[in-house]
Amino acid sequence: MLEDRRSEILRSLVECYIRTGTAVSSGMVLDHSELAVSPATVRKELARLEEEGFAVQPHTSAGRIPTALAYRFYVDHHAAFRLRRAVQSRISEFFSEVQLELGRLLHATSRLVSDITRLPTVVVGPRLAAERIQSIHLVSLQLRLAMMVVVTESARVLQELCHLPAPMTRREISNMEQVVRSHAVGSPLGVPAPPALAAPGGSQSPFGGCLREVWDALERVALRASDVYVMGTGRLADLWDDLDAVAQVLTVLERETTMLELLATDPGITIRIGEEIPDLAEADLAVISTSFLAGSSRGRIGVLGPMRMNYGRAISVVERVSEELAGRIGI
Repeated sequence: MLEDRRSEILRSLVECYIRTGTAVSSGMVLDHSELAVSPATVRKELARLEEEGFAVQPHTSAGRIPTALAYRFYVDHHAAFRLRRAVQSRISEFFSEVQLELGRLLHATSRLVSDITRLPTVVVGPRLAAERIQSIHLVSLQLRLAMMVVVTESARVLQELCHLPAPMTRREISNMEQVVRSHAVGSPLGVPAPPALAAPGGSQSPFGGCLREVWDALERVALRASDVYVMGTGRLADLWDDLDAVAQVLTVLERETTMLELLATDPGITIRIGEEIPDLAEADLAVISTSFLAGSSRGRIGVLGPMRMNYGRAISVVERVSEELAGRIGI
């Protein structure tokens, strides 16, 4: 734990560098802090922070730049931030006025967070297999083709085509819908097939064969991965001066598995900085994320940025949006 004076100097160092992006001099630190000390004292403390791994000096006589260790200390001890009333109102009004099914809501939410934070944003929908079925509808399209529409407890609307092995009338489609509903509504998406279909020969009749196809379609829906919505990739070149860094972050955003591993799965804010990020220890990258409740499962929301991002603002936005989003889904 740093003593109070050095902690305050470290806070000023980080905040000055976040604001300017240039090496920070002792004079800048002194002007930004509330310490009543001499410039010589600030220089001495900056040198000690450098010895302890909290700062680096690009070259002799230059100012200092905070390290990943400095950002971690700053986030853990200083990164409090209160959103301006206009931003709070914008977020609240968005969720009070928006009337969209879950997929479109998550897409719109990713755009909202990116617009406010000016950072690339990732929103991940809840895992489908964990969600319970609220309703099921079968719509006859042709004699051998039907559309299954599933609505989950989190208001997600899922569609799957059913290619029927035998022609079915609208009345027969309606009867199949009642059978599927009786066994599936209220159960998780991965609910097993009814005993009659699971038994040997249970799908041999024309009706049984078509019902088997409908249930197979329901199982295909359950196997889908979570939907992922990414917004703000066009901001990468503005955030990172190094094109190699831009390419590295873009690769992360394009690899769904890697991206999902970066985002928090537990409630509460998770912040990963620099070497704390698996397989990306050398990257100039920080990830702020949290989860939100959607029915009985959780989705995730996060922002990516350089280590000199505005942590207080990003944390506050992600927290506020995740709360509003969970409340909107729970309506």
